[in-house]
Amino acid sequence: MNEGYWKYLRRLARGTEDAVLSAHIPACWWHPQGIRKMVKRLEARGFPWLKGWLFFTLTVDPKKFASETDAFEAGKDRLRRVIYELRKRGYEIRRHAFKLELQGNGYPHWHMLVDSRAFISEDLVTELWGLGFADVKRIKPTKWRYLFKYVVKGGGEIPQWVLDYPKRIRVFQTSPGFFAKPAPGGGERKREDEADQDKPEAKPETLADKFSRWAVTGHVRFRQRIQSTQKVTLRERFKDMIFDHAEKGGRVLDWFNLPLSTQQIIQCIKLP
Repeated sequence: MNEGYWKYLRRLARGTEDAVLSAHIPACWWHPQGIRKMVKRLEARGFPWLKGWLFFTLTVDPKKFASETDAFEAGKDRLRRVIYELRKRGYEIRRHAFKLELQGNGYPHWHMLVDSRAFISEDLVTELWGLGFADVKRIKPTKWRYLFKYVVKGGGEIPQWVLDYPKRIRVFQTSPGFFAKPAPGGGERKREDEADQDKPEAKPETLADKFSRWAVTGHVRFRQRIQSTQKVTLRERFKDMIFDHAEKGGRVLDWFNLPLSTQQIIQCIKLP
């Protein structure tokens, strides 16, 4: 167990509560804590050593589009076309991956990791991209984690167009063979975007819908069964619940874990 978990157990041991109510942290690129889960999944699959790869930054020119959504739609459809055209021109590209990010103005841009020993000029990539400017650099020996610190530039608010987009927005995509290990459940092209796929969606669910659902989702862990949890629906947002509990002088383990009695747990849960 890591040191953080032992600290959690020590804080729990100081009280006499029956259980802990925890916030739901989904595996999601757009969630400030959930992004860590996504990065851990990439690490577990054997993220390749990027030394010598090319690093493209592909931007869009806002003047060419009526909206951020139009720019995103055009960009996501153009990404693989760039790789296809480069290969047609004789460039050997073994593997590649795309990472979506958003500028402060809400418009998207993409980073592309390209496993190519031959250097590819910015002019050629800009021409093939055709939606804005391209920057091309050779990756030096460094950690790759910096790519995954955020999706929204500077950790700002998620733009409304993203929250209301009717389909899942794929933040990170890879070519077959990119990872050292296959995806859980088989299939090299398993999505590396927002997970939290406990149930198949009966209807399209926007990111705004998901955040609303996650806000009133919790996990109950009883003291006697510390590693066993039960997912529950809450009467109100966990954030409001924990602030109210703290303001009343109640004990908290941290801002994601709330020790409570069994009776208090029952009062927090939205019963069927």
